[in-house]
Amino acid sequence: MSPRRFATLSAFALLTAGAGAALAEGPLTPYEVRAGDTLYRLAQRYLESPEDWRALARLNRVSDPKRLPIGATLLVPADRVRGVARHATVLYLKGLVVAAAPARELQVGDELPEGTSLRVHEGAFVGLGLADGSTLHLPARSQLTLERLRQSDGIGGARNTLRLDRGRVDSRVRPQPTGSRFDVRTPLAVTGVRGTSFGVALSEDGARTVSDVIAGRVAVAADELPQAPVALSAGQGAVTESTTQAPRVLPLLPAPVLGAAELRVERLPHALALAPLPGARAYRLQVEEEAAGTDGQAPARVLFDAVAPGAPPPLSGLPDGEYRLRLRAIDAEGLMGGEATARLRVKATPIAPLARSPEANALVGVGRLALRCTEVPGAIAYDLQVSRDPSFQHPIAEARQSGQCAFEVPIAEPGALHWRVASVARRADGALDRGPFSDPSPLTLVPPPSAPAMPQAGDDGQSLHWAGVAGHRYRVQLASDEGFTHILQDLEVDQPSVRLDLQACRPYFVRLRSRSPQGLDSPFSAPRRVGARAGLCSHDGVPVRSPHGVDWDTQPR
Repeated sequence: MSPRRFATLSAFALLTAGAGAALAEGPLTPYEVRAGDTLYRLAQRYLESPEDWRALARLNRVSDPKRLPIGATLLVPADRVRGVARHATVLYLKGLVVAAAPARELQVGDELPEGTSLRVHEGAFVGLGLADGSTLHLPARSQLTLERLRQSDGIGGARNTLRLDRGRVDSRVRPQPTGSRFDVRTPLAVTGVRGTSFGVALSEDGARTVSDVIAGRVAVAADELPQAPVALSAGQGAVTESTTQAPRVLPLLPAPVLGAAELRVERLPHALALAPLPGARAYRLQVEEEAAGTDGQAPARVLFDAVAPGAPPPLSGLPDGEYRLRLRAIDAEGLMGGEATARLRVKATPIAPLARSPEANALVGVGRLALRCTEVPGAIAYDLQVSRDPSFQHPIAEARQSGQCAFEVPIAEPGALHWRVASVARRADGALDRGPFSDPSPLTLVPPPSAPAMPQAGDDGQSLHWAGVAGHRYRVQLASDEGFTHILQDLEVDQPSVRLDLQACRPYFVRLRSRSPQGLDSPFSAPRRVGARAGLCSHDGVPVRSPHGVDWDTQPR
């Protein structure tokens, strides 16, 4: 071995001697000595203070700070590496999110330097992007300070330190280079990672910190026990309730079962159909843009974020489009469980009309089925489907109607039916856009009641009666001609009898229609000629009277 090589190895051994003892002083990052390096220059260029050369000398047992073997490795206290200050960028937000010092309401695109404190108000949320591609998401009622946002400047790695004082922060951390640190601190615990997807939350009373991991690994330590962290893998969580006691490690709840890889929503608000998950006290539902990347790390704009007890919160406020849905259950400790994901397609506009008539579950006579629905502003046409089954797998009638939402459909066979309608609008590019169908409206087609029997006239010719059916009403029409082009009376009666005001010596025609208790009308009966009792009539249909002004048929005999 050459003397130079021996000298280098000896110097390296000297520099790294005692490194094991130094580990107790905090995290260390290695640095390879280059030509021209001295402890003075390294401290001035890379560390928080030029006086930090003394700490370097003690840590590495260097007797001459001006003589460092090229290629040797120094151990540097990571907490003292200055780095280059970076900023966080507001990727998306909803609602009121304010930053302190100076106080201002945040907007998308704002750049936030380290030291910025954020407060997320009720009903709001915000997403931040860091310089290395990592992202943060803060839900409603959260408060976070960006204590340190530093990138490497030739020594060590990145140093990102967040302080959570209220609420929750979800982090998707890009894999960090050797020597990097990404820490989330609360008053009770420190959660550190080098690349993972995890969340940290502080209870409302500040007495509990929970950390949950859905990808990668994290280390969680009580605030006063930084050298005794517990390791968490994906599917595990930690609960810290004291600054002097190690966190409790618990398994996370499994991901809820959504039942399909793609969900379609045609009406908002929309409640997810979900089987209850044992142990779940609440659910968190998020919806983000579909273009989030396949690795789950690319920034994705969150559009919906809500928590509800007992069942997932209903979806609302989403425009038509394709999204990614994320659902997690929350246990009694406050830990969020595994994440269920699905593609989400929302097509809720133009909104569907409402059925007007017939009413749901109505009995309707066979024949021409009249269907009416409400008009929708902006719609230029309406599409109708009629089916024997509520799933509309095989519609028996389909039609499009411009203008009014009204249809006449000939259906001769009785039985159960379902009908639904959709609005059709014109998009800005001129193309037609049909919205979702309305909820099916059921009805039953039944044969109409039979026409009443031919009415019988009373002795005076003024009264009529016929065989009736219990509960039926009757329509009586009186006309001067058999074709009923000149209707003289149109009556409705509850009993199968009627008395008419007929003039003698004039022909009349009567016909009847029966209406069932369900409102179904029978056909009209065949016309019957009726008339008032008369004696002698003139050729022009006028009763012949006596010299005393009495009709001949009424004189005493």
